[in-house]
Amino acid sequence: MKVFVAVSCLALAGLLYTAPAFGQKVHQRSRHESASDINKLFDPQQAEELLSPGEGSLSGILKLGHKPGLLRKKQIIYSDREIVYLFPMTSYTQAWLEKWKDDMTLGMVFLAPEATMYTARTFTDRQGKFQFRGLKPGKYFFHAAVPYAVDGVRREDTGNRKYSINYMAGTATSSPIYKETDVKLDLEQKINVVVEVKAGVPTVLDTDK
Repeated sequence: MKVFVAVSCLALAGLLYTAPAFGQKVHQRSRHESASDINKLFDPQQAEELLSPGEGSLSGILKLGHKPGLLRKKQIIYSDREIVYLFPMTSYTQAWLEKWKDDMTLGMVFLAPEATMYTARTFTDRQGKFQFRGLKPGKYFFHAAVPYAVDGVRREDTGNRKYSINYMAGTATSSPIYKETDVKLDLEQKINVVVEVKAGVPTVLDTDK
């Protein structure tokens, strides 16, 4: 699979927005302020209590399924020695999930710094396997990533143009001339999901549904 990345020396960006109507009062809004309000909810004592030892466990294989084409075999990409986070379902975590449910990747940027300090963590092995033991039963927010790479072609606008003239129709057209370079793009698939760990019953998470 090849991905095309366009790089232009002269680019025009289109911006779509809804302008306020004449006479309509507008207010300044900041993502940082709303995120800061949620961060105030973080209670380290509550997080520590929910992370106390229990009889639950969570395991699985962190992987990503990719099918290159209709007639090609599905390719499995494993998360190789990557860190896995379990956030206890505190009042803060619930509020964070509600706010960032539509864009958790962006939400991770505004995550309270203290929140990552109060987590259960482990690493995957080379085959993406991970396991948590001694978890207190309850809900957790599972966060991890599956890194992968794809072959791509970088198309750079050289600034030169190619002209075509149709003498019969009396028209002329022009198009940019691109320089193409093979590149390898490093990407990752974020895995963000809420899991429920039960007492005495092994919980298995399938990250490739």
